[in-house]
Amino acid sequence: MVKNNFTVEVVQYNRLNYKVTNVYFEEYKYLMPGKLFFNVPDDIAMKIKADVFYGNVVTIRKKILESGRFSAEDFTISKVSKFETTKNRAIIKEKSAIAALAVNTSFFEIYEFIAVTGMLASQGIFITNENREETYLNIINTGDEELISALETYLEIKDTMDTLFKRYKNRVEYLKALEATEDDKQLTSVLKAWDRE
Repeated sequence: MVKNNFTVEVVQYNRLNYKVTNVYFEEYKYLMPGKLFFNVPDDIAMKIKADVFYGNVVTIRKKILESGRFSAEDFTISKVSKFETTKNRAIIKEKSAIAALAVNTSFFEIYEFIAVTGMLASQGIFITNENREETYLNIINTGDEELISALETYLEIKDTMDTLFKRYKNRVEYLKALEATEDDKQLTSVLKAWDRE
């Protein structure tokens, strides 16, 4: 029995073909809204991932991929320049890092944040950037343990989400800079300026 633990991310390459831009574990695709994904058997996924990582252009006819009846031979591999290879590797690495960063945010944490915010709102408490400190003090001064606990939960989750969001925004900016490079000089400049591990 063929396992399907992976999904390929594709973009329109031309009128008849898709271009594979990355390969993810199946569960990651829900973290990338607006992207086009297709499930592929694990053996095909590993081959495609290696080709994409090494900077090769991997394409497949739209009609074949959309039919769901395809094999590894249906994917066309085109070699690219050293510049494109280096650029593509950096882009793939960064997209994978963004996907991994999204996994750090639990849907349960998001739900809890929404629930706590809703509970505070039901008490007539709305925290904004303008009233933040005053509202925190007002909640603490009530002595109401339930409200204070809700505030603590709100602050813990908000701090975690703010930190992750800053890292996400930074990575997206870096990704945009990588994608905009047109030659070795620009790419070297971006790689040096952002100094990724």
